[in-house]
Amino acid sequence: MINKIAWFFSIILHPLILLNFGIFIILYFHPYYNSRYYEDQLFSFVLYLSINTIVIPTLAILLLKQFKFVDNFQISNHKQRTIPYAFISVLLSITVYQLLKNDMRGLPIYFMIGCVLSLIVNLHINLKFSISSHTIAAGGFIALVSYMVFVQNISALVYWLPISIIIAGLSGFSRLWLNAHTTKQAYF
Repeated sequence: MINKIAWFFSIILHPLILLNFGIFIILYFHPYYNSRYYEDQLFSFVLYLSINTIVIPTLAILLLKQFKFVDNFQISNHKQRTIPYAFISVLLSITVYQLLKNDMRGLPIYFMIGCVLSLIVNLHINLKFSISSHTIAAGGFIALVSYMVFVQNISALVYWLPISIIIAGLSGFSRLWLNAHTTKQAYF
């Protein structure tokens, strides 16, 4: 039973899903973005981002598995993460560029650039040894919510701060419970 719960949290708290969730929080809770764009525009941004960060990477991993570049969908061998991480870094960079061309500025772009840089650093570290992308993403999510609450004083997100910490704990717990990482890899 606990294995199923851990798998569930490992999937729904995937780094790319947390990226989408972070952008969603920015667009729908930040007063500037919430008032600047119409609901249809916000939906279009979120849909475009979801396709570029969830659908296309999932299809790419399926192709990489089909052509035996990766052993499994979880990419448990850290040395096999180079191609997927590089592909997703390029895809996220293209997404940032396209959003800039469509007049998206500020915090969503900075958050995505931070995600790209974290992924590139993670890619280089994974050449030597494995670290948890899930905990990196969870830390980035906590940082985003903390920034919006403490620096930008968005009081609507005050309750999201403990929720983001719980999300990080669930993500780390699930990766450790599933033996996807050691404690050293999860905390690094």
